[in-house]
Amino acid sequence: MTLLPRIMRWVERSAPFFHLQCSANMSTNNRRLRILVDMDGVIADFEGGFLKKFKARYPNEPYLSLEDRRGFWVSTQYGDLRSDLCDKAISIWESKNFFIELDPVPGGVEAVKEMFKMENTDVFICTSPIKHYCYCPYEKVRFS
Repeated sequence: MTLLPRIMRWVERSAPFFHLQCSANMSTNNRRLRILVDMDGVIADFEGGFLKKFKARYPNEPYLSLEDRRGFWVSTQYGDLRSDLCDKAISIWESKNFFIELDPVPGGVEAVKEMFKMENTDVFICTSPIKHYCYCPYEKVRFS
């Protein structure tokens, strides 16, 4: 199943809730649905990009396959694998061009474009920069 039908079904099921939330402070003539779309893991393949660069930079180090990844923080899981791997993991996404070189998640960009065409709907890409990384904000804006 592609990403777009799943997102569209979720939006359709959630529309009454969002409609109530969004319209509470609006005039009755201007009701719009606001959709916030995360960047990492939704339209940009953070996990795949990380793994590819980790294996290239540290070919002799153990790594976690995408199927074995669990939890939110990549660095925590790598640190659990072996303590020195935490800093090595962090060095991957702190390196220049990491975010700008991420591949799109299959169907993610197309899904956002479809939602953008929906009547009375505003779509925003919502993301946050990584701490201590001066290139991240610029690269995330360039990706989108």
